[in-house]
Amino acid sequence: MAVDSDRSAGICGSGQGIIEYSSDTGINFSNIFFPTGSAGTQSGLIAGKAIYGLNSEINGIAITKNAEQITEEVSALTDGISEFLKSIGLNVLSGLMTIILARNTEHLRKRR
Repeated sequence: MAVDSDRSAGICGSGQGIIEYSSDTGINFSNIFFPTGSAGTQSGLIAGKAIYGLNSEINGIAITKNAEQITEEVSALTDGISEFLKSIGLNVLSGLMTIILARNTEHLRKRR
């Protein structure tokens, strides 16, 4: 699944935005919960977590598809983001993103 550069930058940058907000306000987020429909926000937060060192747990709640479908879409988008970043010289540790994705997948399965 291809991810264009503007979309990648926007969704990956959300991790940095959360860190900056936390720094500015003194409010830290141990968990971030949000509805997952198209998987774009979740994959962006996972990538942002890996890139910027976000310490929050990312908890997408599937609202339009089952956990397996969302997991596949998040994985494909996250891989696309990683490939895009590699193409511009940023080597994101895909292993870290895989661990985060696995943790999120387990969380989604527990909710069934």
